[in-house]
Amino acid sequence: MLARLVRQSLDPNSLVRYRIAEISVMYPTDIAKTRAQLNTASGVGMWSTLATIARADGLAGLYRGVMSPIVAEAPKRATKFAANDQYKRLLVLEDGSLPFHRAGRLWVT
Repeated sequence: MLARLVRQSLDPNSLVRYRIAEISVMYPTDIAKTRAQLNTASGVGMWSTLATIARADGLAGLYRGVMSPIVAEAPKRATKFAANDQYKRLLVLEDGSLPFHRAGRLWVT
């Protein structure tokens, strides 16, 4: 059962959906946090900054500049997953198992 859950969690489609959901939620809050930190007025919080951005620039204002982090992150993620697949092919036995000595276990109990 655990192996099935791990395979499902590594499904490329679910990873893409996860990243889209993460960016959809986290990017506007990160923008609001940064702007609130730069605002010298006291008592300005993240939620009031989000509301100010939405009122001034509309919903699109919350996502202005979102392509920069996406473009910067994509090559790094692609390289990571490609390397992971290559190492998996090298280390996994024919029966699909990954022994501790091949998984990088550093100690024996």
